[in-house]
Amino acid sequence: MTNHPAKFSKTLYETLIETIRGEQNVVDPFAGVSRIHEIAELAEVPNSFGIELEQEWAEQWTNTPTRQTVTGDSRDLCEILQTHNIQTQCFLTSSTYGNRMADHHTAKDKSTRNTYTHQLGHPLTEGNTGMMHFAHNGQYETTHQQIWQQCHNHLNTNGKLILNISNFLRTRKTPGPRSPLKQYETITEHLNNNKIRVLCQPTLWHTHTLQQIGFTLTNQQHTKTRRQKQGANNNIRAPHETILTFTKT
Repeated sequence: MTNHPAKFSKTLYETLIETIRGEQNVVDPFAGVSRIHEIAELAEVPNSFGIELEQEWAEQWTNTPTRQTVTGDSRDLCEILQTHNIQTQCFLTSSTYGNRMADHHTAKDKSTRNTYTHQLGHPLTEGNTGMMHFAHNGQYETTHQQIWQQCHNHLNTNGKLILNISNFLRTRKTPGPRSPLKQYETITEHLNNNKIRVLCQPTLWHTHTLQQIGFTLTNQQHTKTRRQKQGANNNIRAPHETILTFTKT
């Protein structure tokens, strides 16, 4: 069985369950190994559906008539839902954060790397945001914007999109290339050897992007979770994850 490095944290379950309670069907466009179905079951949501780009992760879930995960690219989300006759007014997902877990180079040392590519064991499929860095070359932002637009297109007015996301800290050299999204980065510390520590805020970027598409932010909750412990910055992770609830207006 192929591990997935970023499953829904069970610390978040209580909050996630309450956000979808009363729905008839919930869809996860970044399903991973399909914890969406466990959350839906606990929330007594009768139907759930997941879309996952990597076949090895998608096939770890055994489909039933009411809880299914398919291999597919959520840039084609509306077409996939139509093909499988899925109707929903609620999306619940955890997108990639665009942090060092997106590293996909061939490691030259034996240190532990808990990235999407290293856990899968081979290069990710084209279009997988698990190999895209936030505020780097635009791929992360363009791909997510395409998928959020697909979600918006499918939903009726007052339909919901619930997003689990987190900010993160990044160390970079200075002077260096300026971030194309500098308004979503804040310098938190000047380090030795001409380096700075920067707080990257994909949470804010996703919020602004979803609002531009036509969603309204209706709720925001922060939850402390057990953060990744690998890497040089293992003791300076962002303190919490955020759950954002949006409605289509």
